[in-house]
Amino acid sequence: MPHVIIEGPCSVRSYWERFQTEQRRDDDRIVKAINAYLSRDSSTAMVECMVAEGFLRQTFLAQLIQREHGVLIRLSPSSTPERTEGVRFCLAWIAAALARQDPSCRWGAHNLGIPIPPPC
Repeated sequence: MPHVIIEGPCSVRSYWERFQTEQRRDDDRIVKAINAYLSRDSSTAMVECMVAEGFLRQTFLAQLIQREHGVLIRLSPSSTPERTEGVRFCLAWIAAALARQDPSCRWGAHNLGIPIPPPC
């Protein structure tokens, strides 16, 4: 399952507080972060996403899990999209937003298989 870890002083709650619906369009790909939902204890957030690549349109949930030294971003186990480059890009896009929370944040382990966007 594709995932990425952002290491450093980033938080799920800060991401949720600053969340705004966003869209990015590249050639034949559209990526949207539509809504974000925070758990009561602020340890987990779900981000409703949509990716359109050519004729394939997928909606899914990205899960952000607070860890002791960072945040894990992955597909929600309840989501079953095709693991296309656009879906992997969407996870990296969310991770980049988390990495921008603090200059000392850095990319940790990941298995996205795509070039990682810069955190800033």
